[in-house]
Amino acid sequence: MKKQWMFNEKADIMPCGYGYELYLVNESKMIKNVAINIDCEYMSGWIKFPKEFLTDHKKSFKKMTDEDKVEFQKKYFEN
Repeated sequence: MKKQWMFNEKADIMPCGYGYELYLVNESKMIKNVAINIDCEYMSGWIKFPKEFLTDHKKSFKKMTDEDKVEFQKKYFEN
């Protein structure tokens, strides 16, 4: 993932908004968080984000319940 996720190609500016918030974390701290639009394939900063970057690493992602989100925020945002 580290090798594939080297972002430097700009995306076209489109009025799509952002459907997802992606948090890249290790066990003790947040490394990066960005807003992503999967359909228009860009992330915050108008950087191209091909949707296969998510599907290639699908097993590494975790969909959070509301309870998971509360625990996540306590761990990574309130410290």
